[in-house]
Amino acid sequence: LLQCVQHLVDTGTLSLKHEFYLQRLLDLGIVSKAGRAEIESLLGPREYAQKEHQQSLLEKTGPPEAKPKNRDVRGPSLQEKARLACFLYAGGLSMQLLATLFMVCKGTIHNWIYKFATVELESKIIESIRRWSGRVSCDEKWVKIQGVWWYVFCAVDDVTGFPLLLRLYPANEGLSWQLFFTEFKALYGVPNLIISDGSQSLAAGKRKVFWGVVHQLCKFHKLRNLFKRMFEHIKKDKLLKRCIRLAKNIFSNGHVSSRKYAARTLAKKAPEAVKNYVEKNILGHWRRLSRSLTSNSAERFNRKIQKCFSGRYGIKSAKSAEVLLRSLWFQECVMNGQQHFDALDEFDAQKIAEICQETLLCPENLHFLEPEVSQTTRKAA
Repeated sequence: LLQCVQHLVDTGTLSLKHEFYLQRLLDLGIVSKAGRAEIESLLGPREYAQKEHQQSLLEKTGPPEAKPKNRDVRGPSLQEKARLACFLYAGGLSMQLLATLFMVCKGTIHNWIYKFATVELESKIIESIRRWSGRVSCDEKWVKIQGVWWYVFCAVDDVTGFPLLLRLYPANEGLSWQLFFTEFKALYGVPNLIISDGSQSLAAGKRKVFWGVVHQLCKFHKLRNLFKRMFEHIKKDKLLKRCIRLAKNIFSNGHVSSRKYAARTLAKKAPEAVKNYVEKNILGHWRRLSRSLTSNSAERFNRKIQKCFSGRYGIKSAKSAEVLLRSLWFQECVMNGQQHFDALDEFDAQKIAEICQETLLCPENLHFLEPEVSQTTRKAA
């Protein structure tokens, strides 16, 4: 290697700027006095005097303002464009609109998204999650694939609302939930608390995998179902108002004994249909309602799933649905995953913003804003 470098220097193919490296040694101050004198003799009086003048000027005026550096003068790479396309696709934009914005064909956008939102991306997200609260809110969301109902199971951190695991199953049954909880246990361990609605299949799967874990039911689901039966079977306004106050007191009172007393009082005063529901579905599951908790975090994420899927004109296959779910999961990492990751190098929102500026705010896309462009195209832009 030394012979090769020496040959390149001798032939003039490679030029070694020894003055630059010698001056760097002087700037670092790691050479002895004898070495400093030798370097000054090699640089010559003119170069060293010029350097001393620049150094003194720098001490008087301070460092010059640093010019903003472009992250990549060549523009965003295909991988970065695919990342941005996947992020926007999860936000509800169609592939046709993305193709118009990126000025490529629809098939290119399809290839970008499907090559980015793979199983490897999902594994990378799971491996990057380092912290979670231990409280998990679980729920299912149904989606239609080629006219057939499929179910998206999600486990969400109850404190932050961040999705910890998403899976697509063809049936909402105990075996599906058992597989879901088994995978969750292998990835994250045993949670401290599980919150859900009154799904019997979820409870069956939980008993198989997390037998000793505390399980609480969402109080809003119970209260909503209770109100529905009260408005159907109670016709007297005075009795209805009294029962509504008791129903609210079941889930809003700060003392467990007072909440249980309100439930028993409501069962005595209400008609038979309401009484049966209170005794069977509230007092019968009182141990799972004693903490008066909600599964709002899972419900909020379910609305994001619904919004992500509702803008599509039919999902063709389970693979397409899984790509959509991974895209949504990636978007959540960028937007709301700061508390769960040690380092957000791969999911940093600022990088997404920079890629968006470099890709979409370019002269090629300014024609969308010209007056002669039709109203429809301007809305798309």
